[in-house]
Amino acid sequence: PAQTDWATFLWPHMSSIYDGTGKTEVNGAKIGRYNLITTNYFSGSGYQVITHEFMHTLGYPDMYIYNSGTFTDPIGNWTMMCGNTGYPTVWERERYGGWVSEEQIPTISKNGFYELSDASKNPETNTIAYKINVPNSDEFFMVEYRNQNANEYEALVPNTGIIVYRVDPDRY
Repeated sequence: PAQTDWATFLWPHMSSIYDGTGKTEVNGAKIGRYNLITTNYFSGSGYQVITHEFMHTLGYPDMYIYNSGTFTDPIGNWTMMCGNTGYPTVWERERYGGWVSEEQIPTISKNGFYELSDASKNPETNTIAYKINVPNSDEFFMVEYRNQNANEYEALVPNTGIIVYRVDPDRY
């Protein structure tokens, strides 16, 4: 089957059905959040679409901006929630997924040498990111190391190396 046009009903998506009472049912089955994935997304790189849409069910937002049917990609292919590639960024995992706690992300506050493990490692036993605060602002920078050789998801990020990105926590 052909791919479905973006933003049409059969485009893969996560949504919710509520009737206002919290008791929405179809044939006796309660319905709330659901993921719609058509069969043509179950082959090739379909796991990426399935993963992206399921992560919406877990509370992750898209990290691209809709603009009249075109996309603006502020973070591009560095996260599953924008380019359908790689793990979510460490900040997304902390903010939306609870995979990483704030205490597991040290803050850099002075010059020095810092060791950084690959962002797909266990944050309980590895430092997978650093935070750098912006003075007089709620914004901060995150520093993480992405490794294309880590696993199937990370193999699709643009390159292996350190990424630094600015976070405005008031945007989401």
